[in-house]
Amino acid sequence: MSNAFDKASLVMLPHAYEEGKVYSLKPTDRSGDFTFSRGTDTATRVGEDGYIKKEYANLFLQSNTFSDTAWTKSSASVTGGQAGYDGTNDAWLLSKLTTGGYIISNTSSVTGVTTFSCYAKADSLNYFRIDVGKNTGYSISYFDLTGNGAIGGSGNSISSSIENVGNGWFRCSVSVEGNVSYILLIPADTISSQATTGSVYIQDAQVNQGLVAYPYLETTTSPVYGGLTDDMPRLDYSGGATCPSLLLEPSRTNSLEHSEYLNSSQYNKLNTTVIDDNVAVSPEGLQNASKIKSGSSTLTSIGFENTSIASQYRTFSMFAKAGEIEEILIFGVQVAQGVFFNLNDGTISGYYQGNSSQITDAYSVNYGNGWYRYTVIFASNSRPRIFNSLSQQITFTQTTGNGYYAYGLQTEDASYPTSYIPTYGSSQTRAADLATNTGMIDADNDFTFYFECDKIPDAAGQYIDFTGNLGYLSSYSGSRIRWRYVGSNLSSPINEGVFKWLIRKDSVNIKMYLNGELKHTKEIPSGLINLNLKEGSVHKTLYFPTALSDSECIALTTV
Repeated sequence: MSNAFDKASLVMLPHAYEEGKVYSLKPTDRSGDFTFSRGTDTATRVGEDGYIKKEYANLFLQSNTFSDTAWTKSSASVTGGQAGYDGTNDAWLLSKLTTGGYIISNTSSVTGVTTFSCYAKADSLNYFRIDVGKNTGYSISYFDLTGNGAIGGSGNSISSSIENVGNGWFRCSVSVEGNVSYILLIPADTISSQATTGSVYIQDAQVNQGLVAYPYLETTTSPVYGGLTDDMPRLDYSGGATCPSLLLEPSRTNSLEHSEYLNSSQYNKLNTTVIDDNVAVSPEGLQNASKIKSGSSTLTSIGFENTSIASQYRTFSMFAKAGEIEEILIFGVQVAQGVFFNLNDGTISGYYQGNSSQITDAYSVNYGNGWYRYTVIFASNSRPRIFNSLSQQITFTQTTGNGYYAYGLQTEDASYPTSYIPTYGSSQTRAADLATNTGMIDADNDFTFYFECDKIPDAAGQYIDFTGNLGYLSSYSGSRIRWRYVGSNLSSPINEGVFKWLIRKDSVNIKMYLNGELKHTKEIPSGLINLNLKEGSVHKTLYFPTALSDSECIALTTV
C-alpha cells in the first residue's frame, strides 16, 4: 500500500525521542506522541554503531571542584584556572607541601565493582598516585606521566590502566571491588615514592560502576547520570538493523550478582581455570571482556560457575567469542544436560552425552566482531556451569593460556531471555517498558490500526493493550498470537520474524488481519481507546481514521 503514510493520521516510526517521550511523525501537533516510562537504570539497548548501550553515572561529588570541602587537603594545596586536556582552563595544580601530602574524597556510598579515574599531567613531578581504601583492604596505583605508560603499585585492585589523551595529559584509572571509604590523589616522583614536595596537574575525577572508566560527567552536589537513563525509550538496532525498533520488555531480574567481573569470589573456578579481566573489547565496545583460559596443560576439564545462586533459574545467557578455544559447553547442574556451541559461527555442535530432553531451547544471536550471545533454556530449574570444550569433549589435553572470551552473564527465572541487564555486585531488576498514546483511537467511528513487530516471546504478557472495549494482542502457545476481544480468545499462527497485524472497523463489524490474511471478524466496539505498547520490538505503528478496503488491509500486512 504505497500511500499508507498520506492516508494515516498517526504514524509512529521510532526515530525521534527524548526522556519520557517517543515522537510520532504524524500528526504534527504532537497529539500522536507516545509517553514512555520504565523507571529503572538497568536497561540496555544496541546502538546504531552495533554496541550495547547502558546507563552510567559519576558518583563523585564536586568532581572538578577540588577546592571544595568535599575534597579534604592534607599538607597539600590546589590552584585552579590551569590549562586542561579538553582546551579549557578548568584544570588544577595539585601541590604537595610536605612528605605524605594528598587530597582525599570520602566516598562511603560507593559499593560493588567500580572504576576510579582522573586526568593528570606532569609538572615538577612525573608520577601520579591513586589510593583506594575499602572494606577489604586498600589499593595503591602509580602512573607514569612522562609517556612511558608504566603502572605500578600494590594492594587488591582488579586492574589499573593509563590512556594518553594528548598534550601531556593521561587518564588514569583503577578498578576495585568492595565498599569504598576514601580516594587519595597524590603527586609522586617514582613508582613507590610519594616525593617530599612537588606538583602535578589534575582534572575531572570520576567514579562509575563497572570495570572501565566511562565518558566523563561533571558533578557538583549530587551524582550525574548519562547513557540510557530512566524513562529513556530504547531505540534498538539489534541484528545490524539500519532502522531502529522500539524495544519494549517486561520486568526481569538478572540474578547473577556479577555479570562482567568473572574473577569475583562468587564464581567457582573449576580445576585449573584462570580468568583474566579486561583483556578484550566486549560487545559494549569497551575493554571490559574477560578471558577464560587454562592455567595448566594437565588432562582435565576446566570451567566456572556461580555458586551464590540457587537452582530456580531456567534461562541462562552469556556473550562469548572464540579465542584459542573455539567451543564451550553450557551445562545445567540440576538437570545434568547441556549444549555445546561452536564459538566461530554460533551454531550448536552437539548436546552433552547426546541428550537434549531437558533443553527447551538453545540458540545464539550474532552481535558482530566475533561475539555471539548464547542462550540455553532448561526444561526445569538448574544452575548453569560453563566448560571450555574441544570437539564436544570437556576433558582433553589443555594448552596453558588457551581460552575464549566472555562478557555479560545473565540468569532469568523465565521461559525466554530478555536484553542484557548489567550487575556489579548485586542482582538487578529492570522495570517493564510502557509506551502510551491516549485517546487517538475513536471506536465510535470507522478506523484502521496497523502494528509491525519482530519479537514475540512465547507466553509473554500483553503486547498491545487497548484500554477500552477492544481488548489486547499477546503471544500464545508458541508461534501464535492471540487477540482477546470482549471475553473471546482468538489465536492465529505466525511465522518467525516480523509480523504485521491490523484491525479494521467499519459500520458493520471489526476485522483482524495478520500477515496478509483476514483472520477474524467480530461485532463493533464503541468509545475512545487508549493505546499501550507493552512488549515486543516495534517497527511501525499506523492509525487511519477511516476503514481501509480489504485489498488495502491485505497489501499493508503482507510480509
